[in-house]
Amino acid sequence: MIAKGNLHGDGAKLAAYLITGMDGEIAELAETRGLEGFGNDPVAAFAALQQVAEAQTNSTMPFFHTQTRNAAGEHLTREQWLQVADREEKRLGFTGQPRIVSFHHDPQTGETHMHAGWFRVDLETMRAIDPGMFKNHLKQLSRTLEKDFALREVSNFRKPENRTRATSREEFEQSRRLGTGLEGIRNIILDCFEKSDSGRAFSAALDAHGLTLANGDRRDCFVVVDRAGGYHALSKKITGQTLAATRERLADIDRQQLPGVDEAKTRQLARQAAMEARHWQQPEAGRETRGAVEQAAPAPEKRPPGKTASAVLAAARDPFEFAKGIEDRGLIFVYVTGEEAKASERTRAFAKAINRQSRVLHEGFAVVDQRGYVTRIDERVTGENWPDIQQHLATIDRSELMSAAAAREKMKDANKAAFQEQKEAEREKARPASALEGRIIECAEQARLFGAHVQKDLEGNILLGADALADRLRPEDERTGEAAIVHGLPAFAARLDEAGIAIVRVTEADIPALDALRQDEALARLAAETNNEARKQHHFAALEAGELAAVTRGGDVHRINADKLPGVEIPAELPSVTDARAGFEIDREQTDALYEGQRAETAAEREAFAEARETRAADADKAQATRETVQDIESAVDSGIRNAGRIAHFAEKVFQTGFSILFGWAMGPPKLTRQQSHEQAQARGNEETLHAEAVATAAADRAARLDDLLGQIARADSIARAERYNRSGGAEPDRPAERGDDYGRERERD
Repeated sequence: MIAKGNLHGDGAKLAAYLITGMDGEIAELAETRGLEGFGNDPVAAFAALQQVAEAQTNSTMPFFHTQTRNAAGEHLTREQWLQVADREEKRLGFTGQPRIVSFHHDPQTGETHMHAGWFRVDLETMRAIDPGMFKNHLKQLSRTLEKDFALREVSNFRKPENRTRATSREEFEQSRRLGTGLEGIRNIILDCFEKSDSGRAFSAALDAHGLTLANGDRRDCFVVVDRAGGYHALSKKITGQTLAATRERLADIDRQQLPGVDEAKTRQLARQAAMEARHWQQPEAGRETRGAVEQAAPAPEKRPPGKTASAVLAAARDPFEFAKGIEDRGLIFVYVTGEEAKASERTRAFAKAINRQSRVLHEGFAVVDQRGYVTRIDERVTGENWPDIQQHLATIDRSELMSAAAAREKMKDANKAAFQEQKEAEREKARPASALEGRIIECAEQARLFGAHVQKDLEGNILLGADALADRLRPEDERTGEAAIVHGLPAFAARLDEAGIAIVRVTEADIPALDALRQDEALARLAAETNNEARKQHHFAALEAGELAAVTRGGDVHRINADKLPGVEIPAELPSVTDARAGFEIDREQTDALYEGQRAETAAEREAFAEARETRAADADKAQATRETVQDIESAVDSGIRNAGRIAHFAEKVFQTGFSILFGWAMGPPKLTRQQSHEQAQARGNEETLHAEAVATAAADRAARLDDLLGQIARADSIARAERYNRSGGAEPDRPAERGDDYGRERERD
């Protein structure tokens, strides 16, 4: 795809070109947008928009125009063309701006290209929208659109033979009008410039090639005039250097002595006329001698027809089946239009300028062979059947035939595909056996070894041969092979089934199924990459009907080559890809169901075990809580007794202190007699005895309460163990009485 764009200052002229096209083209107005308030006529609407731009802005180029075309033989639908226009609009920054889109059709070649024009002034802000580096934008967008629409990619780079940069439109049209080879002339100028070390050397090198160095009339630059009078500015597009660097390089030339462009054109035309006159002017004697030599010379031998001409001649034997005979012989029947013939003449002129060859096409019916050569259908190639062929060709609709360029591209693609198939066949032949093919060979070898040591007697019993069987076969191999023979299955098939491999033969019904699987795999892979997820990659080979393939247990399909399986006997009847994948799918479902049942049983066992463990934990927690309650009660009793003693002692001290404070000042303590001291000591001893008796009574009361509580705990524990005994189905519970005795003995030791 080739997209070009430029700024425009005349809106009415641009709109008129969009809806009318060039001479010989058929214009089709595809879409208008944003012109409702400026009239129904696109030309008048663009003219009104231009007036708005001139009145409200300083922009002198308020319009932008793009021209987009495909490579030869490439086509797009109307909807695809409008998508191209929308994406160009977005890329250039003209989203929502008034626009006109039209298609120009060439009735001779059938080629269609699109034109689009935008008003690039924002009607709200009244500022012109800058498309930026629109050449690069359109070029990059073209490469993207080629991939999106599956078009042939047009290279952005110059061909190796085109050493100079692209020419201007004016210089290109001038060369086309004069019939000169533009690229060849520019390459000669560049070659002379690179090989010369001064301005005089450069001028002399140009003269040697029939070119003239002139002084530019329009700006301060040098101009080279060719033999046909065409001029080529010595700019950066040719030399690769700036004008200042070029003037410095040619500083030794006196520019006043150089002719102007018009004068150089006159000199070149006069020189060309003189050369032609000298070439064609010959003396009478020379012409007579040449005529005599021509008469005396023997007629050249008629060359036999070439390969293409022979095929055309063979097809011409049946004039009414001529076109079909051409196609049956691998040729393409085409019609060369007048435009193609003129284009071939220009191509030949260009090739001649660079010392190359190119054949000129002639308007009319022709054939294109596998090499891309075009052979005209005339009396020379059809022989005596030419009158009948002419009558038959007159009934053929020329518009239904391909052009020569399209036929060449088709042949080129066919040759490329054939070459790729040939290389693929060579690589397939040279490659070693793949891992999957090696596994198949290993299965066949294991089956052969087992068959060499296992026999059947008349009753159908298995008789193992020599002891080498135990040495050469693994136990699992022996069991697999024995089971295969017992069930009537071939050992090789059993080995393949054990390895999870099925050898299949591709059928016609498998091809669309494989295409659908590849598409699903591509979408799944894209989704995984987008979501940054890891997934197992599957492989579905592109196969043809009748080819051998291998299907793995996971559903992957691989191509296999029978030549890479020496010693492996492939059965005549093989399942299809779909049948093998369905069989593996059924096996996977059965295996999954079995695993699901086992997982369910395991989950039930785990749940019962967890429930029992929770019950035991609950019982242990209950017993621990009971023990903690007992300990809390014991601590509370001990603490109560200790606190009661402390409180009585503290009250006594407080009373004594208060009494001393209140009455100590009035009288001092009386002096006790011996009898009074003895009685006081005896009273103190009685108090201590009473206190000891109270402590003993409290301890006995606490022990009674503890014994009562321990009895309750033992009874509750006994009931819980009995319940667990009934649930567990007979497990002997612990004896609470023994635990109570043990607890009592522990208390006695304390």
